[in-house]
Amino acid sequence: WKQRRQPAYRPPSLDAKVMIHFLEFGFRLCAGGSLLSLVLIFNYAHGTADDVKGFNKYSLSNINTGGKSSPHLWQAVICAYLMMAVFAKLLLAQWRAFVKIRHEHFARTATFKPENRSAAQAQRSLMLELVPEAVQDQ
Repeated sequence: WKQRRQPAYRPPSLDAKVMIHFLEFGFRLCAGGSLLSLVLIFNYAHGTADDVKGFNKYSLSNINTGGKSSPHLWQAVICAYLMMAVFAKLLLAQWRAFVKIRHEHFARTATFKPENRSAAQAQRSLMLELVPEAVQDQ
């Protein structure tokens, strides 16, 4: 039994890089939502509904419109739009990072260095299975 020597550093795979970027995307989205929720909790706590008790005081149910437009309600609507803007900005940044990672991966595997030769060949290989015998000779 022999132990194989492995290189000291092996660059992460495409899947690993995408997963790391996806986790960063989720963290940033949650951080943005948490900051906006601090604004909203303060907004809901100063609502004017009379019949709200307990923890519901810190929710949208504490906003009493009374048949007219409430500034507290508009703050909630503005925060919803801000959250969508944060999501769209982060999603666009995530897509750009994915395209860059994908291009780097393809460029790395397309080089015909000795350590990348099998990966470069795998990029251009096609495996056919369960081909009917009638068309195998064609």
